[in-house]
Amino acid sequence: MKNKFSFNKLKYKISFEKAKTSFLFKNTAKLKYFIVPLMLFSLVFVGALCEEESSRRSKDRDKEEEEEEEKEDDDYLNYKSDKWGFEIKYPKDWEFNKDEGQGGFLVSFVTPSEGQDDPRENVTFTVYPALEEDFDTLIAEFTDDLTVQGATLSGYSKTTISGYPAYKAEYSYQDPSYGKFIFVHYFINAGQNWYEFLYLSLDSTYSQYLAQVEKILKSIVIK
Repeated sequence: MKNKFSFNKLKYKISFEKAKTSFLFKNTAKLKYFIVPLMLFSLVFVGALCEEESSRRSKDRDKEEEEEEEKEDDDYLNYKSDKWGFEIKYPKDWEFNKDEGQGGFLVSFVTPSEGQDDPRENVTFTVYPALEEDFDTLIAEFTDDLTVQGATLSGYSKTTISGYPAYKAEYSYQDPSYGKFIFVHYFINAGQNWYEFLYLSLDSTYSQYLAQVEKILKSIVIK
């Protein structure tokens, strides 16, 4: 395939072709929206209520919120790699895969299949030993190369993941067969190791699993 997005000089190069193969971006159906149940709590303060009653209600509210959080976490599994120094949570009904080689390691999480042929949303998390080149320079080269390779860069910013400096790049690619693909790509500099987090989706289904993807991202712990 002509259009390849490659993070120059990195051992794990991101490309559209890999997105459909190594990242298992294939064979899915139209997706249902994932709805995270939200518990809204309110306290009604009446002048006749004493301070003790108010405190009791507050404790009950906190307990209910904790129970809801535990219930939501029951829908996620935790993956931990001591060798590569990270852990990450993912929905238990998503397909899990891992691969190690060429000086790096990756895990991928793919949305449930509904038996049709449309591409499937997926998340990949990649780690490899830090390279000798300057991290910031490599990211700049990557973003500059996107437009050359036929992609459209829609967002680019600095951020932090698990306390480490990171870059976030949002870009898209128009595929003649499937239409527009959306990439949300994080590059994390954790010193001895570098990490990448990539969410890949068709534009038409981008928002359907976004809440779960954001929770996966927030769950990352890099040691």
